Amino acid sequence: MGLKKNKVAIVGTGLVGSSTAFSLLTQGVCDEILMIDINEEKALGEVMDLNHCIEYLNRNTKVLRGSYERCSDVDIVVITAGAPPKSGQTRIDTLELSARIVESIVNPIMKS
Repeated sequence: MGLKKNKVAIVGTGLVGSSTAFSLLTQGVCDEILMIDINEEKALGEVMDLNHCIEYLNRNTKVLRGSYERCSDVDIVVITAGAPPKSGQTRIDTLELSARIVESIVNPIMKS
């Protein structure tokens, strides 16, 4: 009987997503982190940054750039993507757009 591997997908690699990934990494609470972003280069940059610090944290966590299709076996999906408020807007003002963004993320993940 082997140990269960915990896998987390983080959708959105901005400040919240990358901070969440770093926190998971430093706490050692999962074995694999998938970083997903509409901007694949941004996701890759965050993955590279996190992988550079793994050696100093003494962790065996895998940090990879992911995709919705690779979420079929994840234990937790953290969605940090959303519509940023423009000048003078509140988060409530962006709620409808953020809901559409979340829906566009959840649907392909559920299909995987």
